[in-house]
Amino acid sequence: MSAMDTALPVDVATLQKMVRELSLGVEARDATIGEQKRALRTAQQRIDHLLRRLFVRTSEKLDPKQLAMSFAEATAAINDAAPPVEEPNEVAAADDEAPVPPKKKRTPHGRKPLPANIERRRVEIPPVTTCCPDCAKDLVRIGEEVTEELGYEPARRFVTEHVRGKYVCRECEKVAETAPLPERAADRVRPGATVLADLVVKKYDDHLPLARQEKILAREGIEISRSTLCDWVGLAARLLAPIGDEIRKDVLAASVMHGDDTPIQVQENWSRGKSIQGRLWIYRNPAGDTLFDFRRSRSREGPMEVLANWKGHFVCDAYAGYHALFKGGSIVPISCWAHARRKYYDAFQGGDVDAAIVLTLIGRLYQVEADAKERGLDGEATRALRQERSKPEIDTLATVLEHLAKDALPKSPLGEAVSYTRTLWPSLLRYLDDGRFPIDNNPAENAIRAVALGRKNWLFAGGDEGGHRAALLYSIVSVRWTPSGAGA
Repeated sequence: MSAMDTALPVDVATLQKMVRELSLGVEARDATIGEQKRALRTAQQRIDHLLRRLFVRTSEKLDPKQLAMSFAEATAAINDAAPPVEEPNEVAAADDEAPVPPKKKRTPHGRKPLPANIERRRVEIPPVTTCCPDCAKDLVRIGEEVTEELGYEPARRFVTEHVRGKYVCRECEKVAETAPLPERAADRVRPGATVLADLVVKKYDDHLPLARQEKILAREGIEISRSTLCDWVGLAARLLAPIGDEIRKDVLAASVMHGDDTPIQVQENWSRGKSIQGRLWIYRNPAGDTLFDFRRSRSREGPMEVLANWKGHFVCDAYAGYHALFKGGSIVPISCWAHARRKYYDAFQGGDVDAAIVLTLIGRLYQVEADAKERGLDGEATRALRQERSKPEIDTLATVLEHLAKDALPKSPLGEAVSYTRTLWPSLLRYLDDGRFPIDNNPAENAIRAVALGRKNWLFAGGDEGGHRAALLYSIVSVRWTPSGAGA
């Protein structure tokens, strides 16, 4: 008999206890392995997501062929989850036929003509010969062929000399008269209003930092230091401050507003070379007026101060700092479907095929919005169209999300997307109640693009004053304009 055999107990109860303990150990081991596999899968999905953000294009457009790979599964799931739809009565349909939407206008292709408001300089090209090669008689002009070529002349710098004569009485030689100066941007400054406007537009709309503008001026033979240009930008901001106040009034007068924020590096006033991350908050009304507001942090005090007396519907993301705005009930949140869609897009790109179901349904919601815009529907007609077409899709989406919430891993991209959507569900549905409410917060994100492009070039703002100045000038240059003669 071996030593192992002698070590084993012979009591049946003891042996059964040992078997139970071993079984529990195996179950615990299997559970641990399962948790480790789920954690590994979640970590791999996050790594893939970060790699896509670094190396893959940021556009969220999906190729229809890409969705077609899982379209069969998505369609089957949607059909299973969708409530039964009653067939319309043929007699009722004949009596009340739906209006046929107008055909979509086809976008013309090819080169666009040059604007009619641009100066035309006519250059007559003489013919090779003015005599007929057969009979030697003079040729008669019966028409012409015009070929347009766009030209360019470098910007002309000039100095305006304000000449004021001095007059004196020859008799008493005590009374001297000098004509007053015309209105200028400011006293004892060299730049005119056009130079200040050009400086601001180049920095905040064309994203040219002052260092590059300094080199451009030097190439034209004009030596002006960067610090002087900075002073000129500050002068322009002081002159334009009343316009910024009017923009603020227009934005806060709207009953619907978009809100968002973006980081901006700010150089500390007292420490050269050291910078902090400030914030530009964006408030935009449906008409397109945009108010930029600078703050040193992302705390809730910024929007709380700006919107202290405002009432209406606020389109925003799920940032927790906005929650204090909604406590009193005077400001009602509308959540953004584009933010929700982005999370399912990331999950789909990470390999979660089930996300295609949600992407398909959200795509149908946006198709309704595109149809309403194409048909030029007003607010009430848009609301009716949403109730007719969007609400059934949202009901189906609610059922699909309920199924996905049971199957998706909570920490996976798909699980987090489902949790995000279900948490914001009431505010996501709020756009159905009024045709004036937008489906997403894309107008505010579009306004941020100018800041994102600018900070890649000028890197940081000069202190708190520079941050407030940037907010004011971004508010002004964000106003869209139409060149004269170019049409609306």
